[in-house]
Amino acid sequence: MVIRRGFSRFRCSRPRWPLRDGSRQPAQAGAEGRAPARIARQTEGGALTRIARQTPTRIARQTRISLLRISKRALTMRAAIYWAPEVDDPLWHAGCTWLGRDPESGAALTTPAPPELVAEPARYGFHATLKPPMRLATSLDALREDAAALAARSAPFALPPLAVTELAGFLALCETTPCPALGALCDACVGALDRHRAPPPEAELARRRHGGLSAREEANLARWGYPHVFDTWRFHMTISRRLAPGEMALWRPRAEAWFAAALAPAPRVATIAIFTEEAPNAPFSLAARLPLRG
Repeated sequence: MVIRRGFSRFRCSRPRWPLRDGSRQPAQAGAEGRAPARIARQTEGGALTRIARQTPTRIARQTRISLLRISKRALTMRAAIYWAPEVDDPLWHAGCTWLGRDPESGAALTTPAPPELVAEPARYGFHATLKPPMRLATSLDALREDAAALAARSAPFALPPLAVTELAGFLALCETTPCPALGALCDACVGALDRHRAPPPEAELARRRHGGLSAREEANLARWGYPHVFDTWRFHMTISRRLAPGEMALWRPRAEAWFAAALAPAPRVATIAIFTEEAPNAPFSLAARLPLRG
């Protein structure tokens, strides 16, 4: 580059950029030698990608959006403490296949029952309830930490034999004899983890009262957010919607035949599980298995 000034000619070298040590270095050709700019360009696979410098205002706005999304998820998500057979237990395979869904892997399975007959229990996954689904007053991580601590001080135990039973018009697997260890574990989950439960909305309370509650169940609903806890709780693993008498007569023997081999060995309670519902009416997923170590 040549600059004419009067009768003199001055040849200018390439611009020099200061380095950290104070020295100066000629700029190199290409993207790596360009001066910092508000918007830089970076070569990736032959294409130029625009990279915008993030301003504090933009960062703050994105942070607020992220927090709003987290808050919305926390308000709508529900979590529950369930018992689910171990993955290698034949009962887990039989129950998930009957319902047509594995809540741990998310896999859809071919059910031997009509899909509409099992759609409602399939949404919750194959399980027995220990602490019913609840919106969280804390966080999922905090619930997991306390549930893991509870599991760590609880000892594994064997269940009594289970059988396919009619329960209030539903098909369910139920105990053939009471299991004190199971009742104690359920009571511990309801009481020790209740600090994580947010109060249920009025619409949910009204729905639970719709079928009529005893005085004891009403007191449980008011105190624990669910009518069937402690002395009104009963172990069950629901495997159908409510059935008409003719449907019950048809499907109970079929369910008994389906579960017969899986129910031959006595199931063992070695873990408790956290199930989560990410949004209203979404399928529940098995989020964590927590081993009993007591």
